Amino acid sequence: MKSPKYILFSGLFFIFVATLLFLNIFKEYESGIKTINNELTGIHKIIKLHNLNISLKTLRGLSQLSDKDAEELKNILSVNEQTVLRKIEKLTDKTITKDFKSIIAIKHCSSLELFNKYTNLIKKLDRLRVETSQKYFLFFEHDKESYYLMMLTSIKIPKTIEYMGRLRGLISSVLSGKNRYEAVKTQTAINMGYFLEQIDTIKYIISKLPQDKAEILNQKINTTMASFYELKKDISNIAKDKHSINAKEYFLKASKLIENLNELFAITENMLIDNLKKTKHNILVKIWINVAIYLLLILLASYATYRFYKKSSIEMLEDEKRKKEWQLRNTIRDEFMKNSSLRELCYVFLSKITDYFCALNGSMYIYDSNNDKLYLGAVYGIDEKRAKKTLTMHENVIGEVVKEKKTKIITLKQNINLGNIDIKSSKLVTVPMIELNQCTGAMQLYFDDRFKNVDLNFLEEMANLVSSYIYKSQKDEISKNYFELIDKYVLISKTDYNGIITQVSSYFCELSGYRRSELIGSTHALMRHPDTTDEKIKELWETIKQKKVWRGEIKNKKKSGEIFWLYTVITPDLDINGNIIGFTAIRSDITDKKYIEQISITDGLTSLYNRRHFDEIFPKQLKIAKRQNSHLAFAMVDIDKFKQYNDIYGHQEGDSALKAVANILKNGLKRADDYSFRLGGEEFGLLFKSKTKQGTIDICERIRQGVEKLNIEHKGNNAKPFLTISLGVVLISPTSSALPEEIYKKADEALYKAKNGGRNRVEIVEI
Repeated sequence: MKSPKYILFSGLFFIFVATLLFLNIFKEYESGIKTINNELTGIHKIIKLHNLNISLKTLRGLSQLSDKDAEELKNILSVNEQTVLRKIEKLTDKTITKDFKSIIAIKHCSSLELFNKYTNLIKKLDRLRVETSQKYFLFFEHDKESYYLMMLTSIKIPKTIEYMGRLRGLISSVLSGKNRYEAVKTQTAINMGYFLEQIDTIKYIISKLPQDKAEILNQKINTTMASFYELKKDISNIAKDKHSINAKEYFLKASKLIENLNELFAITENMLIDNLKKTKHNILVKIWINVAIYLLLILLASYATYRFYKKSSIEMLEDEKRKKEWQLRNTIRDEFMKNSSLRELCYVFLSKITDYFCALNGSMYIYDSNNDKLYLGAVYGIDEKRAKKTLTMHENVIGEVVKEKKTKIITLKQNINLGNIDIKSSKLVTVPMIELNQCTGAMQLYFDDRFKNVDLNFLEEMANLVSSYIYKSQKDEISKNYFELIDKYVLISKTDYNGIITQVSSYFCELSGYRRSELIGSTHALMRHPDTTDEKIKELWETIKQKKVWRGEIKNKKKSGEIFWLYTVITPDLDINGNIIGFTAIRSDITDKKYIEQISITDGLTSLYNRRHFDEIFPKQLKIAKRQNSHLAFAMVDIDKFKQYNDIYGHQEGDSALKAVANILKNGLKRADDYSFRLGGEEFGLLFKSKTKQGTIDICERIRQGVEKLNIEHKGNNAKPFLTISLGVVLISPTSSALPEEIYKKADEALYKAKNGGRNRVEIVEI
């Protein structure tokens, strides 16, 4: 339990902090009041600058009248240069004072030049007004209503008055005869446009104010605009030289409009000052409320200090315990992240738990469900040589705990042997290690009299936490071994959505002859064999992009150029939302199988496909041609007078002739889905796609001429003195319903016709 001095110190410290907080809040409120006072000071300065600016605008306008009219109006409007000069001198701005003195000292100057000099001086006063607004932070007012009123007072209304002042002066100079209207026409139009633009802006800002204030200001705006439209009519008549108003009358009329705008300025200025004073009052109220809250807080702090005195020691002990428990959890987690092997983890976990719970020593056994035995995982404070490495489930208390999944505590009164070691202690605690309701093993700890301070629930929690990490470690080791086997013995690769290889097994690299760095980042097209058709690749992609599994045989080419065949299963990889993010392909090497298959469908002498393969492929190609709505050509080829060739030159030369003709047939058909067969003896077959009859004839003629160009001597051939062939061709339309046997018969008839027609020729029929 903490001492009363500590409790008192805590309470006083809290009160001290609360006081600091209150003083900080008070300081903020004080700062708010200071800001408002500062703003009020700035507003009063802006009002003085505005009034001075109004006087200067009046003098500027009067400068455009005749001397007589100007003097009369100065008396009426109670304005003169000396009064204005005294006001300017109070500004303590030497530049502005100097500029004004230079203006009133001018004796000879055009009215327009004098007008511009006054305008430049007014602009300087406008800049001074803006600088004053910035100096007193008037544009930083956070209250929107006050900010809008500030914009009207500081910028928008003074700008509007300035544009009307310019119109007053420019038109006055025309009426007084000092300027022609054409000379001021452009400036008049510009300032009139600016005036209306500013009025629109003022109306928009007023619309943002509360309704009661907006109504007052809108009334004044409406009065001003009524006067403006009358004045605008006068200006229009002056422009047309159809006016009856003189310079003095016009000046007073325009001055009345400026006076309306000045009244609008006064209204917004009063509203703004009222707003700031109201805000100041609210801050003062908040200060008193906070004083009351502060006093209440002091009372509550005193009560809390008393309550804390009673329970602080208990809470502190519990907090310390929780902190140590979290430290142990974090330590066990960190050790799991650092250590890789299961053996190391067992030793580290047992040592940390034994130290934390102040056990004399301990041991840990891991349960193997495959053979129903317990294996020593680690010991701490015990000679490992004396501990049994393997226990059966019925050998001692450890097996019972694993079986029952319950902690057992045994009181020891003497040295006993529990199946693994002799020990002298007061308590023997055996705790099961459970993960996912399965027991992975047990920890056995030995305690002296300090066991009474052990939190058994937390000990069981830590045993389960250790169990979860051991379970993960076991799974990681199994997974690691599994993936090593896959990498070494399975042909597997992964790609992204676009088919770019992202992962590949070592076995795949070994088989293909490519390094992993050459494959990753490339596509499987790197190994594509020319015999693999575009149709097959298209069908593959259409299947897997529909989230279906594709299975099939693919002919590939190693880096060395050697051919190899793979049976491939491609499975789409999906994200949590079912979108395809890539593909996984698992393959098996079927090169030997394909080689055997190739032998079974290939003629041994000519290396062309044999009759057996022809019988298999012909019906399939007919179906494909119908499905694709394309023509298919079948040509039956026979070597002319080949029996006589064998009789004259012998069978060895006959075999050579067959090979030569077969080579011409094979090279005459270049596409992957074109086929050439040896149907028997000197009889061959060709199967290929062709769009037209003439195209079919051209292909067959090229092959016939190719054999002819071999110039193989054949004295027994009455068609030519060298080896020739005859071809009977059937062009099959996609709408034909003829069976393979009928087509074969038609080709045989066409071949017979070619032979009867003199041999060394092509005969074609269409069906």
